[in-house]
Amino acid sequence: MVLVTWSLWPTTVLEIREGEGGPLVKVIPVNPGDRITYSYVHSIQKRPVDEILEVAPNGHLVVRETDYDMLGVGLPSDVLDGDFVFDEGHERFRIVNMSRDIPVMRVRVASTQPNRLKVGGEEFRLDSLAKPLSLLVIDVARRPRLATVEGLARRLGWTDLPPG
Repeated sequence: MVLVTWSLWPTTVLEIREGEGGPLVKVIPVNPGDRITYSYVHSIQKRPVDEILEVAPNGHLVVRETDYDMLGVGLPSDVLDGDFVFDEGHERFRIVNMSRDIPVMRVRVASTQPNRLKVGGEEFRLDSLAKPLSLLVIDVARRPRLATVEGLARRLGWTDLPPG
């Protein structure tokens, strides 16, 4: 009975779906306060950019920091949300102290340079989840702990649970 109760107890997960309302392609356990890094190559400058997001208690993602190594067209230099700093030790430009709320994150799988997510100790390329140019929808949800078992949530098609 204890195992059944534990397995059905709701937990917070990061869900990645292929398309709006599409199939689950990955489920990762997370906790409020966890940091997620979305890495990509800027389309114009062709330079790496890291967006650091945080899992918020309300189930949203919040952009906390942007990190890149040069200034140029399309890269931020005029900051409205956060503080612009230059990290001399790493020779990186950073926008810190951001608080940009993202209820649901939507990204396209890159077709030329791999874009990646790092969640906890796991880092993976988005093209390992879907074909290039596919839309991925990344969301924080509450699921039974059983949903964190690889592939089980996808097969069961679980829907959101109320906060527990």
